[in-house]
Amino acid sequence: MLFLADGFFSFADNITLIPAILLILGTSLFVVEMFIPGFGFFGVSGIVCYLISILLTAKTLVEFLSMLVVLLAVLAILTTIMLILLGNGKLPSKIVLKDSIDGVSTSVPNTDDINYYIGMTGTAVSTLRPSGTCEINGVKLDVMTDGEFIELGTPIVVSKVVEGHIIVKSDK
Repeated sequence: MLFLADGFFSFADNITLIPAILLILGTSLFVVEMFIPGFGFFGVSGIVCYLISILLTAKTLVEFLSMLVVLLAVLAILTTIMLILLGNGKLPSKIVLKDSIDGVSTSVPNTDDINYYIGMTGTAVSTLRPSGTCEINGVKLDVMTDGEFIELGTPIVVSKVVEGHIIVKSDK
């Protein structure tokens, strides 16, 4: 236990104003980075602040490693808190991906919903090579063929639905 008090946390006696500010700034930059997709400027800046702070504070290798472990633990706690908030829906809605934008669904259509079109006929409103657009009962749909080339204006029939894709063939 004496090791933990004197050895592991001995770096605490060496922290001055500048390393303390760098630790707070580094932690703040990591929090900002958690709210931005990807890893970029704020994350790299946080790492630099942490490293400079550790180098200014640690006098021995043990202090360097113990400070590094403590900072990694702080980051793990912050990440856990963010994940808990994310799971409970406590984060602002602007940073959470929704399944619709302005009331328009962004999710993949349910296969059962588009199975409704199987057997229906329509017209190719674009050239299908092998994908394009068809109109069926006044509804324009993105469709695919089984590889065949279908000209604009050709009558088509929906033959099947595969993995959310409507497959059509010529109805000549």
